[in-house]
Amino acid sequence: MQVELKVSFSNMDEAIAFMAARATPEKAEPQKAANAEAPKSTKPAATQPTAPAGAAQEAKTTAPAAPALPTYEKSGIPEKIAAAVSPAGGKRAAVIALLGKFGAKKGGEIKPADFAAFSLEIDNLMLA
Repeated sequence: MQVELKVSFSNMDEAIAFMAARATPEKAEPQKAANAEAPKSTKPAATQPTAPAGAAQEAKTTAPAAPALPTYEKSGIPEKIAAAVSPAGGKRAAVIALLGKFGAKKGGEIKPADFAAFSLEIDNLMLA
């Protein structure tokens, strides 16, 4: 008796996992193991849609999206600038110089990539 079995996978990881599971020795007799692996359903294996051949590989090579940088308003910088330039803070000239160091004339012009560095420097300015 000859049995032909066609198995479809949606990606290589599924195929590898299937083959790895089959590579482990089974305690059952070979004849019983072959009967146990036979599909119970009479539906054809091709009923599930499959992805294009390169889709799985393309998905793996795509780099994950970088986390979104906070907006100026949510960065906490406006509050720090307001505290520093207030009469109680008395650091108006120093804040203007710090903004110039980051290429900005006002807080809203600070680049999102510079938020962390600016925030650290304004904190140090307030501690001085």
